[in-house]
Amino acid sequence: MALAMRELKKTGDYTGLAEPQFVAARKGVEDIIGLEAFYRIEQETVEKSKRKPPAQARRPRR
Repeated sequence: MALAMRELKKTGDYTGLAEPQFVAARKGVEDIIGLEAFYRIEQETVEKSKRKPPAQARRPRR
């Protein structure tokens, strides 16, 4: 684990796992910490914002 953290800090990447292994490890950690429950709570409790269109899409004022 320490080797992985050093490589991530130094290069921003970790080459010790192939992508399928990394995906499986990430999913395992998410399952252990109950991340899906946190996502569900966030979705139920975070206020919905009314987004304005990007500036270039808005009509100019006259």
